[in-house]
Amino acid sequence: MRRHVITILGAGNSGLAHTAYFKHLGHEVRLFDFFQETVDRINQNGYIELTGYITDNIAFEAATTSMKDAVTGSEVIIVINPSQYHRKLAAELAKYLSPNQIIFINPGSTFGALAFKQALVDNGFTADVPIAESNTSVFPCRLIAPTKVYIGAKKDRILFSVFPSQGNLEKVSELVSSFLPEIQPVKNVLATSIDNTNPHVHVAPMILNCSWIESGQQFSFMHEAIGPTVEKIIAKMDAERLEIGKKLGLTLGKDLFSLQMQYEEEYNVTGKTTLREIFRGVDAYRQIYSPHSFEHRYITEDVPMGLTPLVDMGRQIGVPVPKSQMILNICEEVLEKNFTEGSGCRNMDNIGLKGLSAEEIVKYAETGSIN
Repeated sequence: MRRHVITILGAGNSGLAHTAYFKHLGHEVRLFDFFQETVDRINQNGYIELTGYITDNIAFEAATTSMKDAVTGSEVIIVINPSQYHRKLAAELAKYLSPNQIIFINPGSTFGALAFKQALVDNGFTADVPIAESNTSVFPCRLIAPTKVYIGAKKDRILFSVFPSQGNLEKVSELVSSFLPEIQPVKNVLATSIDNTNPHVHVAPMILNCSWIESGQQFSFMHEAIGPTVEKIIAKMDAERLEIGKKLGLTLGKDLFSLQMQYEEEYNVTGKTTLREIFRGVDAYRQIYSPHSFEHRYITEDVPMGLTPLVDMGRQIGVPVPKSQMILNICEEVLEKNFTEGSGCRNMDNIGLKGLSAEEIVKYAETGSIN
Protein backbone atom coordinates (compact mmCIF):
# COMPACT_ATOMS: atom_id res chain seq x y z
CA MET A 1 0.00 0.00 0.00
CA ARG A 2 1.34 3.41 -0.99
CA ARG A 3 1.54 5.90 1.84
CA HIS A 4 -0.40 9.10 1.11
CA VAL A 5 -0.19 12.59 2.54
CA ILE A 6 -3.74 13.52 3.51
CA THR A 7 -5.06 16.77 4.98
CA ILE A 8 -8.36 16.83 6.81
CA LEU A 9 -10.14 20.14 7.30
CA GLY A 10 -12.37 19.97 10.36
CA ALA A 11 -11.77 18.42 13.78
CA GLY A 12 -15.34 17.46 14.61
CA ASN A 13 -16.64 13.95 15.12
CA SER A 14 -16.22 12.76 11.54
CA GLY A 15 -12.95 14.64 11.05
CA LEU A 16 -11.43 12.96 14.10
CA ALA A 17 -12.79 9.55 13.06
CA HIS A 18 -11.28 9.79 9.57
CA THR A 19 -8.02 11.25 10.88
CA ALA A 20 -7.54 8.33 13.26
CA TYR A 21 -8.64 5.77 10.67
CA PHE A 22 -6.25 6.97 7.95
CA LYS A 23 -3.43 7.28 10.48
CA HIS A 24 -4.18 3.72 11.60
CA LEU A 25 -3.79 2.61 7.97
CA GLY A 26 -0.29 4.11 7.89
CA HIS A 27 -0.85 7.38 6.02
CA GLU A 28 0.57 10.79 6.95
CA VAL A 29 -2.36 12.87 8.16
CA ARG A 30 -2.55 16.58 8.97
CA LEU A 31 -5.63 17.93 10.72
CA PHE A 32 -6.76 21.55 10.44
CA ASP A 33 -9.30 23.39 12.56
CA PHE A 34 -9.97 27.10 13.03
CA PHE A 35 -10.16 26.86 16.82
CA GLN A 36 -6.87 26.92 18.74
CA GLU A 37 -8.49 25.36 21.81
CA THR A 38 -9.61 22.36 19.77
CA VAL A 39 -6.19 21.89 18.21
CA ASP A 40 -4.36 22.24 21.53
CA ARG A 41 -6.62 19.70 23.19
CA ILE A 42 -5.95 17.11 20.48
CA ASN A 43 -2.18 17.63 20.46
CA GLN A 44 -1.89 17.68 24.25
CA ASN A 45 -3.90 14.49 24.56
CA GLY A 46 -1.56 12.82 22.08
CA TYR A 47 -4.08 10.35 20.69
CA ILE A 48 -7.60 9.98 19.33
CA GLU A 49 -9.75 7.35 20.99
CA LEU A 50 -12.15 5.36 18.80
CA THR A 51 -14.96 3.25 20.25
CA GLY A 52 -17.75 1.14 18.76
CA TYR A 53 -17.10 -0.40 15.36
CA ILE A 54 -13.39 0.38 15.77
CA THR A 55 -11.90 0.34 19.27
CA ASP A 56 -8.38 1.73 19.44
CA ASN A 57 -6.25 4.64 20.62
CA ILE A 58 -4.48 6.20 17.64
CA ALA A 59 -1.41 8.30 18.41
CA PHE A 60 -1.85 11.74 16.85
CA GLU A 61 -0.23 15.14 17.45
CA ALA A 62 -0.47 16.84 14.04
CA ALA A 63 -3.40 19.20 14.46
CA THR A 64 -2.91 22.83 13.47
CA THR A 65 -4.71 26.14 12.94
CA SER A 66 -2.33 26.99 10.07
CA MET A 67 -3.95 26.23 6.73
CA LYS A 68 -0.58 26.70 5.03
CA ASP A 69 1.09 24.06 7.21
CA ALA A 70 -1.85 21.72 6.81
CA VAL A 71 -2.10 21.71 3.02
CA THR A 72 1.44 22.37 1.72
CA GLY A 73 2.67 19.20 0.06
CA SER A 74 -0.57 17.30 0.64
CA GLU A 75 -1.98 15.10 -2.13
CA VAL A 76 -5.60 15.12 -1.05
CA ILE A 77 -7.40 17.77 1.00
CA ILE A 78 -10.52 16.29 2.57
CA VAL A 79 -13.15 18.72 3.78
CA ILE A 80 -15.04 17.07 6.67
CA ASN A 81 -16.96 19.95 8.11
CA PRO A 82 -20.61 21.03 8.29
CA SER A 83 -21.41 22.47 4.90
CA GLN A 84 -22.42 25.89 6.25
CA TYR A 85 -18.69 26.43 6.97
CA HIS A 86 -17.47 25.41 3.51
CA ARG A 87 -17.31 29.00 2.21
CA LYS A 88 -15.13 30.04 5.15
CA LEU A 89 -12.83 27.06 4.59
CA ALA A 90 -12.64 27.78 0.85
CA ALA A 91 -11.67 31.41 1.53
CA GLU A 92 -8.71 30.31 3.65
CA LEU A 93 -7.76 27.38 1.43
CA ALA A 94 -7.72 29.62 -1.68
CA LYS A 95 -4.58 31.31 -0.31
CA TYR A 96 -2.48 28.13 -0.33
CA LEU A 97 -4.09 25.68 -2.75
CA SER A 98 -2.08 24.30 -5.68
CA PRO A 99 -3.62 23.14 -8.98
CA ASN A 100 -1.96 19.71 -8.66
CA GLN A 101 -3.87 18.94 -5.47
CA ILE A 102 -7.26 17.27 -5.09
CA ILE A 103 -10.11 18.52 -2.92
CA PHE A 104 -12.55 15.95 -1.57
CA ILE A 105 -15.77 17.22 0.08
CA ASN A 106 -16.77 14.35 2.36
CA PRO A 107 -19.71 14.50 2.29
CA GLY A 108 -20.69 17.20 -0.16
CA SER A 109 -24.18 17.70 1.24
CA THR A 110 -26.22 18.95 -1.73
CA PHE A 111 -24.20 20.39 -4.65
CA GLY A 112 -21.17 20.71 -2.38
CA ALA A 113 -18.48 20.47 -5.06
CA LEU A 114 -20.21 23.11 -7.17
CA ALA A 115 -20.63 25.40 -4.16
CA PHE A 116 -17.00 24.95 -3.12
CA LYS A 117 -15.81 25.74 -6.66
CA GLN A 118 -17.84 28.95 -6.65
CA ALA A 119 -16.46 29.89 -3.23
CA LEU A 120 -12.87 29.38 -4.44
CA VAL A 121 -13.54 31.57 -7.47
CA ASP A 122 -15.16 34.23 -5.29
CA ASN A 123 -11.95 34.26 -3.23
CA GLY A 124 -9.59 34.59 -6.18
CA PHE A 125 -8.61 30.98 -6.93
CA THR A 126 -9.59 30.44 -10.56
CA ALA A 127 -7.20 27.64 -11.56
CA ASP A 128 -8.63 24.26 -12.47
CA VAL A 129 -8.52 21.83 -9.56
CA PRO A 130 -10.52 18.59 -9.28
CA ILE A 131 -13.16 18.81 -6.55
CA ALA A 132 -14.54 15.44 -5.53
CA GLU A 133 -17.52 14.78 -3.30
CA SER A 134 -19.27 11.84 -1.66
CA ASN A 135 -22.96 11.48 -0.96
CA THR A 136 -22.35 10.55 2.68
CA SER A 137 -19.63 9.72 5.16
CA VAL A 138 -18.42 6.15 5.46
CA PHE A 139 -18.74 6.42 9.26
CA PRO A 140 -21.93 7.24 11.18
CA CYS A 141 -20.31 8.62 14.33
CA ARG A 142 -20.67 10.89 17.34
CA LEU A 143 -18.19 12.85 19.45
CA ILE A 144 -18.60 11.66 23.05
CA ALA A 145 -15.56 13.50 24.50
CA PRO A 146 -13.18 16.12 23.05
CA THR A 147 -10.85 13.47 21.59
CA LYS A 148 -13.13 10.40 21.77
CA VAL A 149 -15.39 9.30 18.92
CA TYR A 150 -18.07 6.61 18.84
CA ILE A 151 -18.27 4.93 15.40
CA GLY A 152 -21.54 3.09 14.90
CA ALA A 153 -20.53 1.21 11.73
CA LYS A 154 -18.61 1.42 8.48
CA LYS A 155 -20.78 1.61 5.38
CA ASP A 156 -20.24 -0.90 2.60
CA ARG A 157 -20.29 1.77 -0.09
CA ILE A 158 -20.51 5.51 -0.58
CA LEU A 159 -21.08 7.25 -3.91
CA PHE A 160 -18.22 9.35 -5.26
CA SER A 161 -17.69 11.69 -8.18
CA VAL A 162 -15.57 14.64 -9.29
CA PHE A 163 -16.25 18.11 -10.68
CA PRO A 164 -15.71 18.32 -13.56
CA SER A 165 -16.02 14.60 -14.23
CA GLN A 166 -14.52 14.56 -17.73
CA GLY A 167 -10.79 13.91 -17.54
CA ASN A 168 -10.82 13.59 -13.75
CA LEU A 169 -13.17 10.86 -12.57
CA GLU A 170 -11.04 7.81 -13.35
CA LYS A 171 -7.71 9.07 -12.01
CA VAL A 172 -9.15 10.74 -8.89
CA SER A 173 -11.27 7.68 -8.07
CA GLU A 174 -8.22 5.44 -8.42
CA LEU A 175 -6.26 7.58 -5.97
CA VAL A 176 -9.01 7.94 -3.36
CA SER A 177 -10.01 4.26 -3.54
CA SER A 178 -6.45 3.33 -2.52
CA PHE A 179 -7.19 4.62 1.00
CA LEU A 180 -11.01 4.57 0.96
CA PRO A 181 -12.02 1.49 -1.05
CA GLU A 182 -15.70 1.90 -0.15
CA ILE A 183 -16.18 4.61 -2.79
CA GLN A 184 -18.36 3.77 -5.80
CA PRO A 185 -17.69 6.18 -8.68
CA VAL A 186 -20.72 7.64 -10.46
CA LYS A 187 -20.77 9.76 -13.58
CA ASN A 188 -20.99 13.26 -12.08
CA VAL A 189 -21.49 15.19 -8.85
CA LEU A 190 -25.19 15.62 -9.57
CA ALA A 191 -25.53 11.92 -8.72
CA THR A 192 -23.71 12.26 -5.40
CA SER A 193 -25.63 15.43 -4.52
CA ILE A 194 -29.08 14.07 -5.35
CA ASP A 195 -28.21 10.98 -3.31
CA ASN A 196 -27.85 13.11 -0.16
CA THR A 197 -30.95 12.10 1.80
CA ASN A 198 -30.12 13.81 5.10
CA PRO A 199 -32.71 16.53 4.38
CA HIS A 200 -35.32 13.78 4.20
CA VAL A 201 -34.40 11.46 7.08
CA HIS A 202 -33.35 14.27 9.44
CA VAL A 203 -35.45 17.36 8.78
CA ALA A 204 -38.99 15.96 8.62
CA PRO A 205 -38.62 13.89 11.83
CA MET A 206 -37.12 16.90 13.61
CA ILE A 207 -39.70 19.51 12.69
CA LEU A 208 -42.67 17.14 13.01
CA ASN A 209 -41.58 16.06 16.50
CA CYS A 210 -41.10 19.55 17.96
CA SER A 211 -42.34 18.83 21.48
CA TRP A 212 -40.45 15.57 21.83
CA ILE A 213 -37.23 17.14 20.55
CA GLU A 214 -37.54 19.96 23.11
CA SER A 215 -38.63 17.70 25.99
CA GLY A 216 -35.07 16.81 26.98
CA GLN A 217 -35.83 13.10 26.75
CA GLN A 218 -33.15 10.81 25.34
CA PHE A 219 -34.39 8.59 22.55
CA SER A 220 -32.95 6.82 19.54
CA PHE A 221 -33.69 9.31 16.77
CA MET A 222 -33.88 7.10 13.67
CA HIS A 223 -35.50 4.23 15.56
CA GLU A 224 -38.19 6.18 17.39
CA ALA A 225 -38.89 9.58 15.80
CA ILE A 226 -40.30 8.13 12.58
CA GLY A 227 -43.87 6.90 13.00
CA PRO A 228 -46.31 5.98 10.22
CA THR A 229 -47.26 9.60 9.40
CA VAL A 230 -43.68 10.93 9.31
CA GLU A 231 -42.72 7.88 7.26
CA LYS A 232 -45.31 8.82 4.61
CA ILE A 233 -43.95 12.37 4.36
CA ILE A 234 -40.37 11.10 4.00
CA ALA A 235 -41.44 8.65 1.28
CA LYS A 236 -43.15 11.42 -0.70
CA MET A 237 -40.13 13.71 -0.32
CA ASP A 238 -37.93 10.88 -1.52
CA ALA A 239 -40.08 10.40 -4.60
CA GLU A 240 -39.65 14.09 -5.42
CA ARG A 241 -35.86 13.77 -5.02
CA LEU A 242 -35.86 10.85 -7.47
CA GLU A 243 -37.82 12.85 -10.05
CA ILE A 244 -35.24 15.64 -9.88
CA GLY A 245 -32.51 13.06 -10.42
CA LYS A 246 -34.26 11.61 -13.45
CA LYS A 247 -34.65 15.11 -14.96
CA LEU A 248 -30.88 15.53 -14.53
CA GLY A 249 -30.21 12.40 -16.55
CA LEU A 250 -29.68 9.92 -13.72
CA THR A 251 -30.93 6.33 -13.94
CA LEU A 252 -32.71 4.59 -11.08
CA GLY A 253 -30.64 1.68 -9.78
CA LYS A 254 -27.48 2.80 -11.60
CA ASP A 255 -26.58 6.28 -10.32
CA LEU A 256 -29.85 7.19 -8.62
CA PHE A 257 -31.08 5.29 -5.57
CA SER A 258 -34.24 5.33 -3.50
CA LEU A 259 -33.91 5.34 0.27
CA GLN A 260 -34.57 1.61 0.36
CA MET A 261 -31.87 0.99 -2.26
CA GLN A 262 -29.42 3.15 -0.31
CA TYR A 263 -29.85 1.22 2.91
CA GLU A 264 -29.51 -2.11 1.13
CA GLU A 265 -26.22 -0.98 -0.39
CA GLU A 266 -24.74 0.98 2.52
CA TYR A 267 -25.92 -0.99 5.55
CA ASN A 268 -26.90 -4.33 3.98
CA VAL A 269 -30.44 -3.91 5.34
CA THR A 270 -32.58 -6.32 3.29
CA GLY A 271 -35.97 -7.95 3.59
CA LYS A 272 -37.68 -4.80 4.93
CA THR A 273 -40.84 -3.42 3.33
CA THR A 274 -41.28 -0.02 5.01
CA LEU A 275 -38.89 2.85 5.72
CA ARG A 276 -39.56 2.47 9.45
CA GLU A 277 -38.46 -1.15 9.30
CA ILE A 278 -35.40 -0.18 7.29
CA PHE A 279 -34.28 2.51 9.72
CA ARG A 280 -34.86 0.24 12.69
CA GLY A 281 -32.87 -2.46 10.93
CA VAL A 282 -29.69 -0.35 11.22
CA ASP A 283 -28.21 -1.31 14.56
CA ALA A 284 -25.65 1.51 14.27
CA TYR A 285 -28.52 3.98 14.75
CA ARG A 286 -29.47 2.55 18.13
CA GLN A 287 -27.09 4.83 20.05
CA ILE A 288 -27.47 7.86 17.79
CA TYR A 289 -29.71 9.86 20.09
CA SER A 290 -32.03 12.73 19.33
CA PRO A 291 -30.89 16.35 19.58
CA HIS A 292 -32.51 18.37 22.36
CA SER A 293 -32.49 21.63 20.42
CA PHE A 294 -33.10 22.87 16.91
CA GLU A 295 -29.64 24.46 16.98
CA HIS A 296 -28.34 21.20 15.56
CA ARG A 297 -26.96 20.21 12.17
CA TYR A 298 -30.14 18.25 11.37
CA ILE A 299 -31.68 21.71 11.00
CA THR A 300 -28.85 24.27 10.76
CA GLU A 301 -27.11 22.30 7.98
CA ASP A 302 -29.67 19.98 6.44
CA VAL A 303 -32.28 22.66 5.79
CA PRO A 304 -30.33 25.59 4.23
CA MET A 305 -27.54 23.50 2.69
CA GLY A 306 -29.59 20.45 1.70
CA LEU A 307 -33.33 20.93 1.46
CA THR A 308 -33.20 24.50 0.14
CA PRO A 309 -31.00 23.82 -2.93
CA LEU A 310 -32.98 20.67 -3.74
CA VAL A 311 -36.27 22.58 -3.69
CA ASP A 312 -34.73 25.43 -5.69
CA MET A 313 -33.37 22.96 -8.24
CA GLY A 314 -36.81 21.38 -8.65
CA ARG A 315 -38.38 24.79 -9.18
CA GLN A 316 -35.78 25.81 -11.77
CA ILE A 317 -35.88 22.66 -13.90
CA GLY A 318 -39.64 22.17 -13.70
CA VAL A 319 -40.00 19.28 -11.24
CA PRO A 320 -42.84 19.72 -8.69
CA VAL A 321 -41.66 19.29 -5.08
CA PRO A 322 -44.75 20.12 -2.95
CA LYS A 323 -43.90 17.95 0.07
CA SER A 324 -40.29 19.11 0.24
CA GLN A 325 -41.46 22.70 -0.15
CA MET A 326 -44.01 22.16 2.63
CA ILE A 327 -41.37 20.92 5.10
CA LEU A 328 -39.09 23.82 4.15
CA ASN A 329 -41.94 26.29 4.73
CA ILE A 330 -42.78 24.74 8.10
CA CYS A 331 -39.14 25.01 9.20
CA GLU A 332 -39.02 28.68 8.29
CA GLU A 333 -42.35 29.48 9.94
CA VAL A 334 -41.96 27.43 13.12
CA LEU A 335 -38.32 28.33 13.75
CA GLU A 336 -38.74 31.91 12.47
CA LYS A 337 -35.63 31.74 10.31
CA ASN A 338 -34.81 32.47 6.70
CA PHE A 339 -33.33 29.30 5.20
CA THR A 340 -33.64 30.26 1.54
CA GLU A 341 -31.76 33.51 0.95
CA GLY A 342 -28.28 34.89 1.54
CA SER A 343 -24.85 33.33 2.00
CA GLY A 344 -26.09 31.11 4.83
CA CYS A 345 -27.79 28.77 2.38
CA ARG A 346 -27.21 27.15 -0.99
CA ASN A 347 -29.44 28.07 -3.89
CA MET A 348 -29.14 28.08 -7.66
CA ASP A 349 -27.86 31.64 -7.62
CA ASN A 350 -24.94 31.32 -5.20
CA ILE A 351 -23.67 27.96 -6.53
CA GLY A 352 -23.49 29.26 -10.09
CA LEU A 353 -26.48 27.45 -11.63
CA LYS A 354 -29.09 30.22 -11.81
CA GLY A 355 -31.11 30.17 -15.01
CA LEU A 356 -29.57 26.98 -16.40
CA SER A 357 -31.71 24.24 -17.90
CA ALA A 358 -31.39 20.64 -16.76
CA GLU A 359 -29.31 19.87 -19.85
CA GLU A 360 -26.99 22.83 -19.22
CA ILE A 361 -26.53 21.83 -15.57
CA VAL A 362 -25.51 18.31 -16.63
CA LYS A 363 -23.02 19.72 -19.14
CA TYR A 364 -21.54 22.01 -16.49
CA ALA A 365 -21.14 19.15 -14.01
CA GLU A 366 -19.34 17.04 -16.60
CA THR A 367 -17.18 19.63 -18.37
CA GLY A 368 -17.00 22.62 -16.04
CA SER A 369 -18.50 24.81 -18.77
CA ILE A 370 -21.83 25.40 -20.47
CA ASN A 371 -20.28 26.86 -23.62
